[in-house]
Amino acid sequence: MRFVGLLLLLLLGGKVEDAVVRGERAWRNGDYATALTEWGQGLEEARASGDRAAQLDLLLRLGAVNRQLGRLGTAEKTIELAETLATTETEKARILVDRALVGMARGDARKAEGELAKAFQTFQKEGDVAGAATAAMNLGVARFSLGKNAEARKAFEGAGKLFDALTDPGGQASVDVQLARLDRRAGDLKGALDRVEEAVGGALLAQDLATVTEAQLLRGTLLRELGRNEAARASYQAGLDGAKKRKDVVTQARLYNALGGLLHAAGDGRARENYLAAEEGFLAVGDESAALAVAVNAAMLDGTDAAEMRRLLDRAVKVGDPRLEATLALNLAAEGDSSALGRAGKLVAELGLGELVWRHRYLSGKAALEAGKTKEGVKLLKEAVDELERRRRSLDDADAQPFVTRHEDVYEALIDALLHSGDSAGAFVYAQRLQLQDTAPVSDPRLDGLAAEEAYLSDSIAAARDDEQRAVLTERLSALRVEFANTVDTLRSTYADFDRVVRMDPEDLEAIQAELPKGVTVLQPLLFEDRIALLVFSRDRLEAKQIEVDGEEVQKTILRLSRSLQAAHTRDLAWTQKQAEALGGWFIDPVWDALQGSDTLVVSATGPLRELPFAMVRHDGKYLIEHMAVVGVTHVGSLASKHAPFAMAPDRVLLVGNPDGTLPGAETEIARIRARIPAASALVGTEGTREAFEREVRGKRVVHLATHGVIDRDHPSDSYLVLHGDGESGRLSYKEIPGLAPVLSDCRLVILSACQSGLAVDAKHPTDPEGGIVVSINGLAAQFRRAGVETLVASLWRVDDAGTLALMTGLYDELASGGDIGRSLQRAQLRLLADDATAHPWYWAAFVVVGDWR
Repeated sequence: MRFVGLLLLLLLGGKVEDAVVRGERAWRNGDYATALTEWGQGLEEARASGDRAAQLDLLLRLGAVNRQLGRLGTAEKTIELAETLATTETEKARILVDRALVGMARGDARKAEGELAKAFQTFQKEGDVAGAATAAMNLGVARFSLGKNAEARKAFEGAGKLFDALTDPGGQASVDVQLARLDRRAGDLKGALDRVEEAVGGALLAQDLATVTEAQLLRGTLLRELGRNEAARASYQAGLDGAKKRKDVVTQARLYNALGGLLHAAGDGRARENYLAAEEGFLAVGDESAALAVAVNAAMLDGTDAAEMRRLLDRAVKVGDPRLEATLALNLAAEGDSSALGRAGKLVAELGLGELVWRHRYLSGKAALEAGKTKEGVKLLKEAVDELERRRRSLDDADAQPFVTRHEDVYEALIDALLHSGDSAGAFVYAQRLQLQDTAPVSDPRLDGLAAEEAYLSDSIAAARDDEQRAVLTERLSALRVEFANTVDTLRSTYADFDRVVRMDPEDLEAIQAELPKGVTVLQPLLFEDRIALLVFSRDRLEAKQIEVDGEEVQKTILRLSRSLQAAHTRDLAWTQKQAEALGGWFIDPVWDALQGSDTLVVSATGPLRELPFAMVRHDGKYLIEHMAVVGVTHVGSLASKHAPFAMAPDRVLLVGNPDGTLPGAETEIARIRARIPAASALVGTEGTREAFEREVRGKRVVHLATHGVIDRDHPSDSYLVLHGDGESGRLSYKEIPGLAPVLSDCRLVILSACQSGLAVDAKHPTDPEGGIVVSINGLAAQFRRAGVETLVASLWRVDDAGTLALMTGLYDELASGGDIGRSLQRAQLRLLADDATAHPWYWAAFVVVGDWR
């Protein structure tokens, strides 16, 4: 909080002036109790002396402290008293700012935006630069809450310029913190981190310790999202140390909670002591809802204990926090407590909060299925999925990344129910919708803004202190959802492919079927605990086959084969073929009749099946690649691509090789390819810097990267492709790749001739005996898909230089002769298979095509 206007120190009498200074010092240190005491005493002195301006100033200060402590009614009363004293336009604008901030705390960001814009204009007109700066910054906060990202950035940047004009490094630091939050929302975690570092420096220069601590809290969050957990912990600890020195109990509690969450995720037993400290801190300032939320986190450390959940549920009732009451009731319902499910249903209906709605529908759907009410169960599970997908839009990019890992059980329950009911098409549609959630959502400023406002209103409803306020916010949330639905309808009428990209419905499947080329068959394999479901469709058929198997045994077979190929432990061709035969028996043999006449098989795989190169599974004594081309898609909606067939444009090819000097084979690879495509651009060795790559890649249709792909399974976001340079300047990181969309806008094909570039890196599979296999889609290649690249060729394991050289030169020979991407890779692989020296799948099966192969 930065106070608007002058401190009036030169205008105030001695005792009043002293009280203002002491209160200001306490405020900046987070000692709100002392600030209230000092400014309260100062107000009495100002009243005694009849100093109107001082009374107004102190009333607004007292209102700010009460607002910070969540005492919104008290804050409003002090603002009303101040309003009776305001005479100048500047004073009225100050009151308008404070009124807007209370409104935001109550959940009315739309009204606050208008009030802050009006106050900003008044300050500008009156020449009050400090007032204009503070109003602009708070205007940015309101717009951020409403999801108006571009407008929020404009307001923050305007505030920054005004603080610069005032030579106010503390004000600029506060702006940098807000801009970092915007960068985080946009998925630019590295940019956000750089900005937070600047904020820390500016706040230290201004001795604004409150902003320093706030920046360190955000810095810790960013580092955690980047997978740098030790650095995140250090940042949280530094913030905590500062908050302790300042006696800022609220910020201490927030930091203890953040540390608890970090340690909880790492399985560190010290999470409990941090959660307890956070709970004590929130209780000390009277925030019982926040304390209870932390207590719930602490209770989950040992799993869901029904007795503890009931105790916390009683506590939620006493506190009067319906969101936590509903959450705890749902926790009990998940353990089979049907009465808790009914209780949660009533609360969810009253609140209408998205994160509770989907979970209640999910649990209710499962209960209905268990009771034999299939139709009702399917309906409820569909509603759960719809709510989840709508809610995903309100998430920042960083929070949306693990969406599938967290919620795939909801989709799987629905798919399972549809299969049991005989609805193969429905099962296929929802399997595809699950995969769509793992790719970047379509961004539209209108929907993004409405979704962000919905999240803001949901949080405000949860924080509401009384039933009347909650009712007003709930009514506003309902109106917002109507507006969201109307906006979706508008987009549907404007963009023909909107539904197909955002989600998938049965009619979309029918349209894609009709557009499939002759000879192309799509396979969607689904792995359950007790069976495999194989969904197959082509232009003229759609069918499902279910095979009873031990799902764990299938996963172990994939794991054994995948580990063998990734580590190159074995060249035992007979053993490898035996595993491939078993996999073919599960995934190909049951649908072989449906594959007759196909020259291309498109596999839309999920989970651990993404690590299986289907080209090497065997049928009838041959590898599948000997029967047909095999390609992968992240979702079937991409089959409706309106791109023209791929054609090589020699002068629009960029080749990057051996940027760190450790891969001489990569230089040979680039030289051989360039001999076939002389017009191609090349960055070899030290030429392959980040700066040069971003410059040369613009306008290119094909990008070939022959370099190291470094996969960090423990900290996925630390995975990267190697370029030339020291430290981060020599890396193209996992988190940064989607941000390359502007320079990759013309790119149709990226070939990652890099170790493990197609390997998933996010979620460890629970059935892996050693806890190492990863099952999510989120590999380095998938990040290029998020950057808008239609087609990728990437590897699933460490590749042999000689084999890669032969495969890549063969691939470019085929592409240059006019072949499509899928069949070009097939023919290049068959060349290696025909040579006894490279016939083992380890040499040729590592590389896979993902995306539009045509």
